[in-house]
Amino acid sequence: GVHLRPDGKLEIIAAVTERVYLADVFHLLADLPTYARPARVVFVAASTNGIVKAGGGIDRSQLSRLSAMLPSHRLYYEAKECIA
Repeated sequence: GVHLRPDGKLEIIAAVTERVYLADVFHLLADLPTYARPARVVFVAASTNGIVKAGGGIDRSQLSRLSAMLPSHRLYYEAKECIA
């Protein structure tokens, strides 16, 4: 789920079922437009009680709590060079 932190920055909270490599996530997100790039990402085990709804999606009502309690990974983006 996408969460807007109190500091106004976007954060992705991802329920995962196996190991996720931050570098892979970073490369996928780096192609997004600047305004849509999250500043942080939080990974939580999908098996955590109450995280995933019966229909399969993340329970958005849990995002603020998860953001406050779990460690997040800051994402750093370098400006892409533009050749005219």
